[in-house]
Amino acid sequence: MEHQKPPIQKVRETVKAKKTGEVIIPNEVVNLHFPEGASLSLLASKLFVQIVDEAGANITADKEHKILFSAINWSHRDLGSLENVVRELQRTIIEIDVKSSNGRAAKESASILGKVVREIDTEAGELQFKFSETFRNVVANSSHWASIHARAVLAMEGKYSPWLYQLCAMLAGRRENEWTYDLDDLRSRLGANAPSMQRWPDFRRYALDPAIAEINHLTGLDVDYVPVKRGRRVVAITLIVGKKYGEAVEDARKELNNVRTGRKARRTGMVEKIADEKKTLAAKLNPTPQD
Repeated sequence: MEHQKPPIQKVRETVKAKKTGEVIIPNEVVNLHFPEGASLSLLASKLFVQIVDEAGANITADKEHKILFSAINWSHRDLGSLENVVRELQRTIIEIDVKSSNGRAAKESASILGKVVREIDTEAGELQFKFSETFRNVVANSSHWASIHARAVLAMEGKYSPWLYQLCAMLAGRRENEWTYDLDDLRSRLGANAPSMQRWPDFRRYALDPAIAEINHLTGLDVDYVPVKRGRRVVAITLIVGKKYGEAVEDARKELNNVRTGRKARRTGMVEKIADEKKTLAAKLNPTPQD
């Protein structure tokens, strides 16, 4: 694979984004797949976004990056727990779509992180990390980038929310606003490959709906979806992604500044309100025939 640095425009955008709390995510990172049986915990997904942010414009460099434990321990976990999350990033295998040496479509598997050095027994110590060669090479050849809000990711409580947020942020930057994903493909992108997620009702209830609710509540995106059926079976999902403007953006910003206590109740109220609005609109569009 050809090695190259990110376009200079993206380097500048990355530096600028750090000042506003945003993280620039390459398209190929958004399009990572978790093979069956592999996924990241919520804490590991948040740490992933933090270290991508820390690496910034140097994400493709063959070098070690450094970050203080105190900077990533926003959840105030003990040092041992934090080290376990770092190990999780090291042992989790990801798959990336690539071209083989023969030019054919192929999948390359690798871990996210390569070498990691953890200073022992001190919160004031450093974590030194290096992305795997596969990860660096793929990112270096990225042509599309998305911007996500770091605080929104850290505020999320659903395991699958950070990954769906990254995917939707990428889609929001394109001309189209509807994208269809095979159901198995979407599960793989979110790391929702457990046997308990194989039935559509379970995937919808425990992964898709909660993640979309959090994205709509905490970010500058508006996300919805339409199930695609083959017969009576749901086989794909059409994601509908747009950007918020004006008051809607301010509402999301206020929620991020609000206390965490009661957030789920506030989100539930918002989801119920949207559902009621949809029913009202559907009734207007399809009025019941009068006798």
